[in-house]
Amino acid sequence: MWQTPDGDRTLHSSEAQLVRNSIGMMIDELVACSRGWAHGPPEYSVAAFDELTWTQQVAMLSEVARYLLTDTVDTLPLTAVTEATVAAVFENVRLQIEIEIDHFDNGSAGASGHQTWRELVLETYQGGSADAVDFKFQDDKYDVEHLTADGCDISQWELLVECLADSILSCRDFEMADTLIDEAPDRAEAMKSVLGIHPDYFTSVAPDPPDTEIDRVIDAVRAITHAKPR
Repeated sequence: MWQTPDGDRTLHSSEAQLVRNSIGMMIDELVACSRGWAHGPPEYSVAAFDELTWTQQVAMLSEVARYLLTDTVDTLPLTAVTEATVAAVFENVRLQIEIEIDHFDNGSAGASGHQTWRELVLETYQGGSADAVDFKFQDDKYDVEHLTADGCDISQWELLVECLADSILSCRDFEMADTLIDEAPDRAEAMKSVLGIHPDYFTSVAPDPPDTEIDRVIDAVRAITHAKPR
C-alpha cells in the first residue's frame, strides 16, 4: 500500500502491470550489469536514485514493488530515496517508449503479439487514471483523447507518463536535494520547514544488502514482478 495524492492504495490492473513490467526490466538490467553482461549501469535522470549503488537500487526497487503492488499493512515512509525510486520506475517507462518508437516501431503497435509499452500506458490512463491526468491536457498539442498506441510524438508520451507518475507521487521534493545541500544548514532547515518537508526526508539512507543477501532480495522482487496481473 502506498501513500498517493488520493490516499493510501495498492495498484491494480493495468497500472500495476505497467509498474510491474518496469521494475522487472530494471532488476534484469541491474543484474546483467553486475555480472558483466551489459556495459555500464543504466541511468534514469533521477539523481537521488542514479547515485545509489546497484545493490541499493535493487533493495529500493524491492521495497517499492512490495508496497506498491501488494496489500501491506502499513505504508512505506515517503523520503527522497523512496519517491526517487518511483520516479525512476516511470522514467524507465518513458525510456522504453522512446526506444520503441526509435528502433522497433513498424507502424503497427502490438504486431508481434506482445503488448507494447504505449498500449499499456494508454490502457493504464483509460482504466482509471484519467481524472488525475486530464488537467494537464488543455492544449490541442496534447490531445491525449486522440492519442493511439502507434503514435510517435514522444512529447505526448512523456507528458502522459509524467502524469501517471504524479498520480502516485505525493511530491517531487527529491528533485531539490542538490539545491538544499548547497545552502547553509540553517537556511536549508528553514526552507524545508516552509515547504513542509520532513526533517529526515533527505537524510534517510537506502538499505545496502551484502553480497550474501542480494540474491534473496532479487528473488523476492522477481516473485512480485512476475506475478500474474490482478
